Amino acid sequence: MLIALGSAISLVSEWIPFLNLPFGGTITLASLLPLVLISYLYGIRWGLGSSFVFALLQMAIGFKTVSGLFLPNSDSYMGSVGVAFLILLLDYIFAFTSVGFAGVFRNRLSKKWAIFFGSVFGLFLCYLFLNLEHQ
Repeated sequence: MLIALGSAISLVSEWIPFLNLPFGGTITLASLLPLVLISYLYGIRWGLGSSFVFALLQMAIGFKTVSGLFLPNSDSYMGSVGVAFLILLLDYIFAFTSVGFAGVFRNRLSKKWAIFFGSVFGLFLCYLFLNLEHQ
């Protein structure tokens, strides 16, 4: 129930963009916040689980973009199915699931600092995975 609620809130908040970018990207305000809070409140296991479900939902909702990696007539065809699967893993599964590590400081620091440093850590991991394939 908690995973479904957190994932639903994250997806709904993502449909309300703060800024639309010229090539189709958007910047949203706090779309990953429910995942960070689940990870902090209930631990890393719940955080990783809810973040993984969110990653699968992101992949399903963005299927038009994802399927373009596998079409040979497409401009974005990567030439190799292995490379396309690597992109799927890095851009969706690893990136969004890593937000679940935001609860790593849960019992090690005071509440305020645990949420702050956990958020920074989880979102940094997400950013790292999202940018790994572009290097």
